[in-house]
Amino acid sequence: MTPEFHSRLRNLLTDDLAPFAAGLLLASFALLATLVTLTGMTLDWTGLGACIGFSAGFLVIGLGIRVAGNNARMGNVALALAVLSGTTVCNVFSMNIALRLRMPLVDAKLVALDHLIGFDSARLVLNFASHPVLTQALGWVYVQANWLTVVIVLCQCLRPRPDWRPLIVYSFCLSVSVIATAFLPAIGNIPYSHLAFLENHGLPWGAGTYHLDAFRYFHEGSGQIAGNANLSGVGVFPSFHTVMGLIIATALRGTRLHLAGAAFGAATIVSTVPMGGHYVSDVVGGILVWAAAMAFAGMPARAAKRHDAGAQTRPAPCEPGLRPLAA
Repeated sequence: MTPEFHSRLRNLLTDDLAPFAAGLLLASFALLATLVTLTGMTLDWTGLGACIGFSAGFLVIGLGIRVAGNNARMGNVALALAVLSGTTVCNVFSMNIALRLRMPLVDAKLVALDHLIGFDSARLVLNFASHPVLTQALGWVYVQANWLTVVIVLCQCLRPRPDWRPLIVYSFCLSVSVIATAFLPAIGNIPYSHLAFLENHGLPWGAGTYHLDAFRYFHEGSGQIAGNANLSGVGVFPSFHTVMGLIIATALRGTRLHLAGAAFGAATIVSTVPMGGHYVSDVVGGILVWAAAMAFAGMPARAAKRHDAGAQTRPAPCEPGLRPLAA
């Protein structure tokens, strides 16, 4: 192996992405394994195995490209795909399986918290439903935010100087959502407030109720198989769509699309209450989790700045027989 190869390998292992990506992937796998053990559920590997294979394949491809030095950008995208696919599929499985712990629902507490901060989420949904054109538009935004977030995360990895923060924030917040769902499960504002009658009467089909079959299967049912057929977005607190809205808005800041990104991100956050069946408390929780994830994602950059500052202030070594000049 040539010195150049060793240099590339060393740079890869000390890259900001590598330790964070490894940690996030390991956390996702550990969460899934822990929850399967605690609940005794059986995984349907038909879909899960293919997704994990996809993630592992892109991880190997990304590492190979980066070490070979053929195309750093493509290597970065492959690594990002590996982390995105691995953390997404594991955490979606984990979030649903976490409901099988059958912890008490916290909807009443979230309603009380809403009132404490001056909001009535049920009243907000009724107000939105009186504007069906608006709710149709918000429904479209709510759905498109999923793939748009993934595209933006990957595009950030294609930059000449990749920005890994959106990827780290996305994966970190997913894992936090799993833990929150395990200990603070909630059925959501629309079913809890008996507003499902608004479906197709001011709200689009499935608004705030699309997750109910999966929720009941895992939290109330007795089935032992966890597979693609019975999964859904069952996390209520914190709101992960709020996290995605903030990722979209902040990732496009400083670009020609910053106004569009800010508008779409804001619309995504607004859509969480009428479309996702969230409480305002969930939105606040999503903002706090996003802020914590941003601080976590910025740790390598801050450490690198401190290292560079230390290197610049460190006195240069003296030649043998010479003494440094006094200040």
